[in-house]
Parts: sequence; C-alpha cells; structure tokens
Amino acid sequence: MINKIKTLLNITDSSQDELLSLYLDIVKQKVLNYCNREDIPSGLELIIVEITADEFRAKTRKNAIESGEETGAVSSIKRGGMQINYESSSSESNYNKLTGGGAEFIANYQIQLDRFKVTKEKRVRFI
Repeated sequence: MINKIKTLLNITDSSQDELLSLYLDIVKQKVLNYCNREDIPSGLELIIVEITADEFRAKTRKNAIESGEETGAVSSIKRGGMQINYESSSSESNYNKLTGGGAEFIANYQIQLDRFKVTKEKRVRFI
C-alpha cells in the first residue's frame, strides 16, 4: 500500500516512508472503526490508499501554511500602498474537512465506505 500511496503523491525516495506508514495505520483504524470490521477486504485497500494520500496532502499543506512556506488564497488586494491579504481560514476549513476524525472524515468517503460496512444484521456468528 505504501508504494501505491507514494505513486499518488509522486514521492520517489524513501524519506517519507515512516510518516506515510503512520498515516496509513491511522486511516486503516478509522476505516475499520467506521465499517465495524476487523479485516480489510481487497476492494477497500485502494480506498484506504486514496484517503491516506489525501490526508498526507492536507496535513503537509497545512504545515506549510502555518510555517509561512505557503500562503492561502488571496482575500484582498489594495493598490495604493501595495497591500495583499491572504485567507487562512479556508485552508484550515479544507484541512479539517479532509482530516477530521469524525463526521467530516467519513463524509468525504461515505458512499465508498458504506459498501463495506458491516451491520449487526450482516454479521453471522456461529456458536
């Protein structure tokens, strides 16, 4: 899965492998919890890869904005005296929508994840 994530993110070296592995573990657990599963069927693997790549992109962008390496969208420009203001709340909001641990996280992938959800009615237990 790590190699597929790296392909989506255009990462060619192994410098980010440990961090990607951590993100992957976190996403796997969130998905398993949401789907009430203890296993990951093969059809769910690519969804987990996509979610992990999205989380990595969102968190990397948020860190870049917070450290001043990247700015948000331009919110206003003043010509006399040359002033440019950047939005930070939209970046925060987009980051939270992508990576929120609860409803926001699920909302982005709910349709795909619901196919794999195990409800009490679907579980068959043998005694």
